[in-house]
Amino acid sequence: PEQPTQREEPIPAEEPIPAEEPITQRESSVPEEEEGGLEALLGAASQAMQNVEMRDDIADAILGFCAPIFRRRMMLVLRGSTVMGWRGEGAGVDQKAVRAIAIPADEPSIFTGLLQGVEFWLGPLPSMPHNADLTLALGGPAPEDCYVMPVRVRDRVVCFLYGDNQEDGVGGLPLAELKRLAGKAGLAFQVYLLKGKIRAS
Repeated sequence: PEQPTQREEPIPAEEPIPAEEPITQRESSVPEEEEGGLEALLGAASQAMQNVEMRDDIADAILGFCAPIFRRRMMLVLRGSTVMGWRGEGAGVDQKAVRAIAIPADEPSIFTGLLQGVEFWLGPLPSMPHNADLTLALGGPAPEDCYVMPVRVRDRVVCFLYGDNQEDGVGGLPLAELKRLAGKAGLAFQVYLLKGKIRAS
């Protein structure tokens, strides 16, 4: 994706749960049979991202890792000063509606705090006009709560992972593994962008 060159300061929105606040009061959303295999899934995602040739290779790796964790999953990309829908999969997700998402980065949305440096969002989807576009793409009512994580290249956001479990919560997430996934994805994007520069030179 294109790297933003300049962006107006986003309007502050409702603050998400801080990344450092432990989430311990709810059962894990990861099926027991998958919990032991998260390291293997992370390894597979890492392997898949080592030789990416297309952006979709990165999305495939991220969404594949998250399949046993979230029933509904989306990838959104920051293009210029707009958050745009990229990929979606899972129960009821409308890929056409996902591709139609276009949220200005300088207008209030669930992405506002993440663009300002917040590590992730974990909580209900706030009642904001632009967030309704996400609900539409998800193909149903707003989730009980959701998880949104930015992927960064050199401190610049390039895309977002969104996940939820519909009417059930997303407590007990493997936050450490998701953070490692974001780090690996950031490196994969960096390699992809460098390959593009080499081809163009």
